[in-house]
Amino acid sequence: MPDTEVSPYLRDRQRAHDAVEMRYRKLWTWRKIAAELGYADPGSARRAVKRVLHALPDADEARFDLYHHLDGLLLSVMKKARDGSAPHARVAVQIAARMSALVGSDAPTKAVHDVTVRQGESTASRPEYDGMSLLEWIRAGNEPTDTDRLLYGLTPKVIDGMREVKVIDQ
Repeated sequence: MPDTEVSPYLRDRQRAHDAVEMRYRKLWTWRKIAAELGYADPGSARRAVKRVLHALPDADEARFDLYHHLDGLLLSVMKKARDGSAPHARVAVQIAARMSALVGSDAPTKAVHDVTVRQGESTASRPEYDGMSLLEWIRAGNEPTDTDRLLYGLTPKVIDGMREVKVIDQ
């Protein structure tokens, strides 16, 4: 029977699938996976695993299975971690971090805040300012309270600048 050579594509696919197994079933580090499978660096091993997970026909189901496998591992180490075993606590933290990464709960989120302040309105309007906003109070030649000086960073230079502000009516 003639020797058949495996294509580089199939060899790379198998290596990536082996990396998935090492990462999620054996809980190996990226550095150890890269060294074992011949990746150039830990980042290359991580990218290969990411490609495999995203290329699965039913990636959500695969992630669900991996998540529950990790959940089982976490439960198995938690008793000893709660009893004070530092190695078990470290493993529990690593498993929890992998679970969070798997479901994307650590991904940054973008928050947009729309703030509108109209002339005469202020979050700093208090009885000590006779119903005026802080800006109106200072523009009228009055001094802010010590609390507002600290809270808003009102240095003498800032206060002088507030007195010189020109307000444009809309």
